[in-house]
Amino acid sequence: MFWVRALRRTGYGELILKHLTLDKALVVECYRNGLSCAAIGRRFACSWISIYRLLVSEGVELRPAAPKKNLDTAALVKDYLNGSSTYTLARQHKCSYQTCRRHLIAAGVALRPRKGWPVKQQATTKGNSDAAA
Repeated sequence: MFWVRALRRTGYGELILKHLTLDKALVVECYRNGLSCAAIGRRFACSWISIYRLLVSEGVELRPAAPKKNLDTAALVKDYLNGSSTYTLARQHKCSYQTCRRHLIAAGVALRPRKGWPVKQQATTKGNSDAAA
């Protein structure tokens, strides 16, 4: 196992080697006892996606994702149209910016460009100058 020795020499392989030596049975047991992938990852000092992939490779039936946060979409839309930013709304409703943004898009609200971001110009087509005259 040349590559294992090479990883140890470089120092970068310690985390990779740790993932290879995880006690799979213990990880599965933790998951079946109700811990999330993120919590198990913190416990074993690795990422949640490593735990997720290990569980999938072991054939563990995964629980459904956490339920989506129920927000008052009408209040979100009203406040956004009155000038509140998505970040402000997220803080007020105790959710992430992305959750707030997703609810606004689902409600059909045209989002304003973020401060400092370039505004897309409307494309002009050639030949329309004759039609306008």
